[in-house]
Parts: sequence; structure tokens; C-alpha cells
Amino acid sequence: MPDRKLAPVEILLVEDSPTDTMLIEQALSSVDFAHNLNIVSNAEDALSFIYQQNHYRDAPRPHLILLDINLPVRNGFEVLSEIKTNPTTSDIPIIVLSSSNQESDINKAYSCYANSYIIKPIQFSKFKEIIATLKVYWLNTASLPTI
Repeated sequence: MPDRKLAPVEILLVEDSPTDTMLIEQALSSVDFAHNLNIVSNAEDALSFIYQQNHYRDAPRPHLILLDINLPVRNGFEVLSEIKTNPTTSDIPIIVLSSSNQESDINKAYSCYANSYIIKPIQFSKFKEIIATLKVYWLNTASLPTI
């Protein structure tokens, strides 16, 4: 059976730190699957992007969200909870990115249905391992929705 050509994976990065954004872009440059990285720097833009509102009306539906918890104005836990409790977006895997290694923050992220939690600064090997695991599941087992 021939390999089917898959559309690029749409990744939404929600990160307000230019340095962390650069590190994540660098880490993603070494993954072995086609992807498009979309970047927003705050919670409101993230939700507008995900729900294709305002100037994001033509935004692609993300297949994966990389979500910083410490965002300006509205924190990432609120965004995580909103996405995961909405039936139209609850299936999107979300990797939480945080500088906190506090057990309470980690537990809170998982209680809001985060798929993974990575402590910043990002360790490239762990990040690539998590992305590779999601690739195996989302690209080889589940079919990505076409919108």
C-alpha cells in the first residue's frame, strides 16, 4: 500500500516570549514531518485563531496547540480550560509550556485536560520525544480532519 501524502500539521504556538518562541521554532525545525507553525502572543489572539474569529477568519484549524501558561492579561489555564471544555475543540491536543515545576501547576494543567506538560526552558530531547509521540498517534493512527 503506498504512503498517502498528508497535509502539513497545523501547529499553534501561544507564547509571549520572543526567546522561547525562537527556541520552539528551532526545536520544531528538526521534526520529521511537514508542519506549519502559527504564532500568537496572547490568550485573546489564541482563542480568535482557534475559533476563526476577527482577523483570523481564514486561520487553519490547529492540529496541535503549544500553550504557554504565563500569558499577559489572561492566563493559559483559562485558555486551556476553554478549549478543552468546548466540544468543537476538545479533541485538539495541547502541550502546556511553563517555567513552573510546582506540583500544583502541573496538576492544574492535567486537571484541565492538558495532553502534556513541559517545563521551560525546553529540553530539546524531551520536546522532540513528545512531538514524535503525537505524530505517531495523530498522523499514523488517527486521521487529521480536513476543513
